[in-house]
Amino acid sequence: MVVPAEEPDFLIIGGGTAGLCIAARLSEDSNTKVEGLKGKRIHIPHGRVLGGSSAINGEAFVAISKIGVDAWGKLGNPGWNWEALAPYYRKSHTLTLPSKAASEHLGLNYIDEKIRGVDGPIQASFPEDLNDPLPNAWITALKNLGYPMSGDPFSGLAYGGYTNTTSIDPKTRQRSYSAQAYWEPIQKRSNLKVVTGALVEKILLDASSPQVVAQGAQYFKDGTTHTIKARKEVLLCTGAFHTPKLLELSGIGGASLLKTHGIPSVIDNPNVGENLQDQIMTGFSFEVKDGLKTKDDLSREDSAAVTAAMESFSKNQSGPFTVGGVFSYAFLPIVDFTTPDGKKELDQVIEKSIYEDKHPLQQPHASFIHDLLANPQEGSGGLFTYPAQGNFGGEGSGAELVHGMTPDSTLSPKFRTVRNFYARVERELVTRSKG
Repeated sequence: MVVPAEEPDFLIIGGGTAGLCIAARLSEDSNTKVEGLKGKRIHIPHGRVLGGSSAINGEAFVAISKIGVDAWGKLGNPGWNWEALAPYYRKSHTLTLPSKAASEHLGLNYIDEKIRGVDGPIQASFPEDLNDPLPNAWITALKNLGYPMSGDPFSGLAYGGYTNTTSIDPKTRQRSYSAQAYWEPIQKRSNLKVVTGALVEKILLDASSPQVVAQGAQYFKDGTTHTIKARKEVLLCTGAFHTPKLLELSGIGGASLLKTHGIPSVIDNPNVGENLQDQIMTGFSFEVKDGLKTKDDLSREDSAAVTAAMESFSKNQSGPFTVGGVFSYAFLPIVDFTTPDGKKELDQVIEKSIYEDKHPLQQPHASFIHDLLANPQEGSGGLFTYPAQGNFGGEGSGAELVHGMTPDSTLSPKFRTVRNFYARVERELVTRSKG
């Protein structure tokens, strides 16, 4: 057992975007000592690296909606609403506009300068390729269907087809993510310490008084168990999977469930670790016209295509490795529920769900779902294009969380993922740029 000689004022568990952002802000005060623990084990792509999932995602920098953020407050979190959080969303990034010709090609007339991020650490941008007809065809098609972009997505009130931003630095044409944006500029601060490769096992809780207090954490690193305590606060920033997991391992969760695993109950809260709401995805693949550029050759790891893409990036920061995977997007309503008969059907479905589910949060959750689906000016789903052959069978890492395991489930044939390939390419590009 190793106990650090000095206790930090703030202990941050998690080294993703939230954890690193908080670490950067707290350590601005040189009189405040901050320590962060980073490390995970899970068989789902989860960003086991400083920067979390922002280091491995598809670089699509998609804005969120006002109605979704406001729902957090209505579900029992006072102060969590759009008006309170929108300034911080803007503060987190800088959105650089492309050339005038590219702006017209991508249909960026929806951008509102009053809310555009201009001085945040995460860099967001748009592609400059005027020879790719797909982005313009996308926004034109949605406009002709009656869904032009109604406003700036970062206003929280927008729907329709548009070109979304990507988390790519417009100067280097490389990924911009939280480790690079928040941690690298401050890593030498004497009052900040980041411990990587630390598998946090539980939060140290003091239950000697009616008000349970988090005092520190226990973690495993290099074959040794360590403990660390915080003088002021412990901040848990480990994402949708690991936050409830750590709470349960620490004794906060359903008492009966914890008992079966030999974990003493500190706070009996059966809602912890339950009701996971994951996104579902399906899609269609279309054959494109001859001569239209796609990423199929890169997905197949065609050596000639990879070499050409590497050369384009190395020589002048251009080509497919400088563009995010998804930047043609749309927020659209479910039109079936906007008609009189559709609204009646929606009311019946919501009423039935409230009647059958007695969970204490079911009423506000159902209200949120109803308001979202019934509003013809709210995007209840997202649509996007990707210029390569897609597989939508629900296989791969994490599929068991959302895919039915019944005998008659229809699964597509096994396919080889290209995620590892692109990860290797990205590491090579970063290595070359620093060399």
